[in-house]
Amino acid sequence: MSDSEDISIPFRLLAAAGSRAGAAPVSASTLPHPFWIAHRGMASVCPENTLEAYRATVAVGVDVVEPDCWLTRDGGLVCMHDDTVDRTTDGSGRTHDLTLAGAGVLRVDAGEWFAEAWPNTLRVPTFPEVLEELGVRAVLCPEAKNTGGGSAIIEHLTRYGVLDTVIVQSFMRAELDPVIAAGTDAMMLTATEHYDPDSLRKSGIRYLALSAALPPSLVAPGVAAGLNVVVWVVDRRVDAAPWLAAGVAGLFSNDPLYVSGRSPVLRSDPFAQRTYYYGHLASSIAGDRGIFGAPGDWGYSTIADDYRGALQGWGCPIDSADRYSLTLSLRIDDTATPDGYGSVFLGAADDRSFDDAGRYHPGLNGYHVLLRRSGVLEIHRVDQGIATPVASAQTALVEPGGTVRLGIDVTPARLAVTRTDRAPADSDSVTIDDSRYRGGYFHLGRRAAAVHFSDVSVSQPVITGTAHPESPTP
Repeated sequence: MSDSEDISIPFRLLAAAGSRAGAAPVSASTLPHPFWIAHRGMASVCPENTLEAYRATVAVGVDVVEPDCWLTRDGGLVCMHDDTVDRTTDGSGRTHDLTLAGAGVLRVDAGEWFAEAWPNTLRVPTFPEVLEELGVRAVLCPEAKNTGGGSAIIEHLTRYGVLDTVIVQSFMRAELDPVIAAGTDAMMLTATEHYDPDSLRKSGIRYLALSAALPPSLVAPGVAAGLNVVVWVVDRRVDAAPWLAAGVAGLFSNDPLYVSGRSPVLRSDPFAQRTYYYGHLASSIAGDRGIFGAPGDWGYSTIADDYRGALQGWGCPIDSADRYSLTLSLRIDDTATPDGYGSVFLGAADDRSFDDAGRYHPGLNGYHVLLRRSGVLEIHRVDQGIATPVASAQTALVEPGGTVRLGIDVTPARLAVTRTDRAPADSDSVTIDDSRYRGGYFHLGRRAAAVHFSDVSVSQPVITGTAHPESPTP
């Protein structure tokens, strides 16, 4: 995409969530409970720590925007997460060694490392640029990433007159002293249990942010000490649930609209947008969300002998989880062996990560539908993470680059999978009578195969006499 092209294109579906643009600014003291913080500016949905990401966060109404702030060696503040610029820009080197001028020539090559719809010419924003555009429109939660960052952040907040609409955070306790002295809300970040909530509160700190790797039982002592306890970072609804039950005041998320249940549920895939929609979450084993192609497909191009897959949160949860049809096209470009496959995991009651390792995983239940390049169509039932083959059928060999159409029909007592790209035949269908698992979450994936998916859609029966409004479509 050239510099002159409209980079708002990736926001077409984001805007479907409902814009809050133009709403009265919310102060840090009047945030809802719980409130949601867009980690790095919705880093699962937009290229992190860019003005484009921050704008999108505000446009769709997320409560708080988090810009990471590094103090440059010439006293400026630039927004970037890592301690090097290598991962997200076309440059290299340590972030704290930057000057403002040096940061200004860097380009965030998001089309390379994030998603194909994004240009490679986004800029690394400075904190004053963020304040100039969003300082009076949004609650910000800047993080002081290095020594001196806390004082520099307060200097800029004072200059722009927004000391009372910001929560300043840091892992470094000393960086919060100038924040407390200015009367601005301070948040202490911690990944350990070694802290004294009473001492933190008495020092003037109002917010304590706990790592999601810690137990939710730590919320209660913080609340008892008078702290607003926040958790970082949760990207799945199943992971957010125990923290919400424990009474957290806020949650950091890379995908806050999805995790909070506010993202629209689509009936057909958004792959033609060539960027990640809400709830597109990779398996926690591989951490690979796949790539987009043309026309309108998404998947994995390698044939490595490991599972790669992702939750298709754009279509989840399916409302009528015990009666629906899921249809999709699946192209197998190449395989490491004839047993390489493309697959659908469905019937899951929640959005926890799926992989086909066959290890005990409490709560991971559903059905794994596999189509191998050899043409074997299989259904495996997954009980607590352990897969058991329950039905199979031999269909025609899938030629390299060949596209197959699958139809999966779910009823309260039966699961039927049919290969519909050929003339109807009993051998092209496999059915099980099983009512064990019915849920509204599904995943697409592959093993030992380069597989791309397209034309994925969910259809549900219309209940006579009731309205069933359509969700936004891409």
